[in-house]
Amino acid sequence: MRRGICALVLLAALILVLVIAVPYIASTRIVRDRIAQEIGAWSGYRVEIGAPPRIDVWPRLRAVLHDVSFSDASAAGGRPIGTAERMDIELSALAAMRGDAVFTSARLVRPTLLVRADAEQGFLPTLLGKGRLRSAIDRARAVVTGAADKATSAGLPADSFGSVRIEDGKILLDGDGADDPPLVTGIAADIDWPALNSAGSVSANGIWRGEPVKLDIESADPLRLFAGAAAPLRLTVEAAPGNASFTGTATLSANPFVDGKATLTTPSLDRLLRWTGMDLPGPERLQAVTLSGAVSGDAGHLKLDGAALQVNGSKADGAIELVLAQGKASVSGSLAFDTLPLDGLFKALPMLASDRGTAASAKGWLPSLQLDLRLSAAHASAVGIDLADMAATVEIQDRSASFDLLDATALGGDWRADIRFDREADGTVMAIKLSGSSIEGSALGTAAGMTRLAPAGSGSLALELKGRGTNMRSVMENGDGSFSARFGAGALSELDLAAFLERCRQGGFFPLDEAAGGSLGIDGLDIKATITDGVAEIGRMEARFGERRIWLSGLASYADRSLALTGGVGPLEAAAGSSVQPRDEARFFVGGSWSAPFISPVKAGESGN
Repeated sequence: MRRGICALVLLAALILVLVIAVPYIASTRIVRDRIAQEIGAWSGYRVEIGAPPRIDVWPRLRAVLHDVSFSDASAAGGRPIGTAERMDIELSALAAMRGDAVFTSARLVRPTLLVRADAEQGFLPTLLGKGRLRSAIDRARAVVTGAADKATSAGLPADSFGSVRIEDGKILLDGDGADDPPLVTGIAADIDWPALNSAGSVSANGIWRGEPVKLDIESADPLRLFAGAAAPLRLTVEAAPGNASFTGTATLSANPFVDGKATLTTPSLDRLLRWTGMDLPGPERLQAVTLSGAVSGDAGHLKLDGAALQVNGSKADGAIELVLAQGKASVSGSLAFDTLPLDGLFKALPMLASDRGTAASAKGWLPSLQLDLRLSAAHASAVGIDLADMAATVEIQDRSASFDLLDATALGGDWRADIRFDREADGTVMAIKLSGSSIEGSALGTAAGMTRLAPAGSGSLALELKGRGTNMRSVMENGDGSFSARFGAGALSELDLAAFLERCRQGGFFPLDEAAGGSLGIDGLDIKATITDGVAEIGRMEARFGERRIWLSGLASYADRSLALTGGVGPLEAAAGSSVQPRDEARFFVGGSWSAPFISPVKAGESGN
């Protein structure tokens, strides 16, 4: 009994001695000689501790360091690569008793990291000095490069690493002035990597460009990833401007490669682009955007197969390809939409061909954009007109942007169109070619706001117009071109011909409204006009009914909607070559505006020209 009690007392005394001795031994043999060396051995940088360290034993053996700095040993003076106001390192007690330093985890409080890009390896040379971790990556690179089985893990370094926690950290770009804001602030991160040949993860939060960002990275084989071999990778980025995710395999090398599933979502594409530094014109009308699909390729060529796109509620499927070469980004592919509003696209195209678009491409790393997309939609809309079964292409080059409507059904007929914007030294030039066939005239009149004299019949039209501006209205006010239309048998709405002729016989000005009511059946309607500086010169406008006709010629201005026309009602023109032309039963002038024309009858003997 006595011997047992004595043994317990001796054991307790031994434990007490160990508890008292460990801090002393650690502080005298490790802190002074080994901790800074061990940190430097892992990082590859010269480590300096600005204040005497403190050793805590309970509840775990821990070294508390203050004012820690990391410097490039090969550089004479200069700015430290990194600093930390405080660094807590958990140590192995048994290793400490042997006079060794074995870390199990580390906690960095208010660290600052200085990074600078490298042409071939990004930020890696700055983040990893010539230490144990960099050496392990170099050894792993040699293993995976020489292995016949590129997926093997045999021979890879298996050093223990542990976990690292970062609190209130920030990242600075080397070369920034003292007053320049940090690249990232408020960093809170947990790095978990038990051993170099095991899985690892990073979970981080921070503030980048004024927005809180959450970053999660996981890999079943991070060392292979750093060594430039293919390895599993899962990455998610969450922020208010947008979220992105990737799950698959990746290769981080001079020519990185990815293969997996990717998703991008944003409540506002314009906000996302501005936040990331891509101040491109045009996307301000593109709000909620979601893009997902199977992505594969390298830094110069990416393909997105099975792409699912949702823009402002419109959904599309297809494939997209991105090629980056010689400072240009070329996007091509095909997308099939269920519904597609085209007005926003028409407003974006001239801006992408403008000086602003070129200037945006010239900023920093942002490449010049080239686009070649094939679009289709079951339902589309433009300028208030519904289109069905639309097929089109969109192209953007250095100084031009175009929309080519290959086919669409609208207003009862088939349509083709070519809209092009070219940036010239003195502004943007817009060119329009539009043609339609088998169009229902009454539907066309309703869409154009012409409730009076709209031909209720099937017909065709063609418009060519070119002028300065970025929209149809501005080009119609100053453009040059031509217009023609031909409609078959039908009727002219809101025209009482008998009342019109009676009012002409009475003489005096009168509004066309006084002859409104009913409709006039016609056998056909032809219109031909040339357009100069926004003014249409109507060479021929003729509606035929039986052996008679209504004709008009003169000027119609789009800018002020004014009319200056001469017209008549009478027999059809005689055959070509006839010496006798039939006399009109009524002639008149048409003035006023498009919406409220006035008629001035021409008395017998007066010229109607």
